[in-house]
Amino acid sequence: PYSFDRYEEVSRALYQIMGEATSALQPVSCDEAFLDVTGLGDPNLIANEVRAKFSAATNCNVSAGIGATMLLARLATRKAKPNGVYHLKKSDFLAFAKGMPVTDLPGVGWHLAKKIVALLGAEPGAEPTVDDLRTIGIEVLKKQFGEKTGAMLFNFARGMDTRRLEPAKPRRTVSCEINWGSGFRRSSNGTSSRAT
Repeated sequence: PYSFDRYEEVSRALYQIMGEATSALQPVSCDEAFLDVTGLGDPNLIANEVRAKFSAATNCNVSAGIGATMLLARLATRKAKPNGVYHLKKSDFLAFAKGMPVTDLPGVGWHLAKKIVALLGAEPGAEPTVDDLRTIGIEVLKKQFGEKTGAMLFNFARGMDTRRLEPAKPRRTVSCEINWGSGFRRSSNGTSSRAT
């Protein structure tokens, strides 16, 4: 059974502990965030300190991926699971990504992978790799997928990521949706009329 109260409690604890490590924090979900710890010390020590504090506070495990970019950190986190730390350096990316399916790259789902297969002229259903993606020029990728996605694919295939951390901003407004109980009623002749 779902335990939403417990999820919220654990999520708050995680964000509290991460916030103590650095104020440069970009939330991704209730249990995932990017942290910029540049200049704050050894990132491996910081990651292990966050993990130890979180485990002591909640009895839950956490994995940490370390990288100079958001892409490298995200890929390193996958490698760190379950309950570990992995540091992926830019110089190690090509060896790390050898044979890696393109769907392991952030933002590349099965639909985009299918289009990459077609672009490569591979058999339908083939699983393209990051190595395959690297064989396609940036102009071809931009023409096929648009400026933004084409550039992203080209860069990610080479371990490059120009995105910058966007720390969470305090909420200034709260939105609210009200349903006034309006609906439609179908008449016997098949037309609709508003009912309130």
